Amino acid sequence: MHIYEQFNNIISKLSINNYSFYPYYNGSNIRFFYDYIFLSKNDIMELSPSQKEININRTINSIFFGKLTIDSNGNIFSYPEKIEGNIQSTNLLEYMINMFNSNSLWFKTRANVFPCNNCVFNSICPTISNYELYFKKNNLCKLN
Repeated sequence: MHIYEQFNNIISKLSINNYSFYPYYNGSNIRFFYDYIFLSKNDIMELSPSQKEININRTINSIFFGKLTIDSNGNIFSYPEKIEGNIQSTNLLEYMINMFNSNSLWFKTRANVFPCNNCVFNSICPTISNYELYFKKNNLCKLN
């Protein structure tokens, strides 16, 4: 029995309704991600995004759009591990305007990155996530 199934059994027995599972990439469990996280053509065909979600997927990255992190040192991040400024020396309004005018993560969609830009499913697949950034791979699917 996989650990996921064990947790599912415990959650069911305890009648826990509000929970989330997040896979953790530790640098050596790529096989786990390939087996359980990467999408197959069948997985993609089972997705049924609304027209609104498809339009959003074509224009913005809904995971990153409008988000940034400021740590306790004042460093500004639009995603982990990439310091893009410091609140002490950066005009936050100018920074936000630059995010709209640049090729920032806010607009990194499957429609504008290789190999997804050549795939007919790029507007229905889930948006690019932190996992793709960590893997330095724009798609977590078994198609390309």
